[in-house]
Amino acid sequence: MPHIHRIQVFNEWLDLNSATGIEVGTPVSIHNHGEYHLWVQENETAPSYDHDGFKIGAMGSNHSVENILNEPLRIWVRCVSPNGTTIGVQDVSSGN
Repeated sequence: MPHIHRIQVFNEWLDLNSATGIEVGTPVSIHNHGEYHLWVQENETAPSYDHDGFKIGAMGSNHSVENILNEPLRIWVRCVSPNGTTIGVQDVSSGN
């Protein structure tokens, strides 16, 4: 069974690849387990704006899981709240 990384995300951009050790370009599934939504962006460097990218909703919302499948660039995440949120991140490439 593939490993699920549990990561605490606050309201500053976090390099998800570095935080999990998942290689850039690897398809991943991100599940928000917290009460605040987060922003996600694919970019080689830290995003310049706080609301760039797309949103993953809070746990229990219709959009609390996102699969990024097509050889993504470096993935950055940021919670909208300084209280943070917890996410689960899983490598979903074939064979994992």
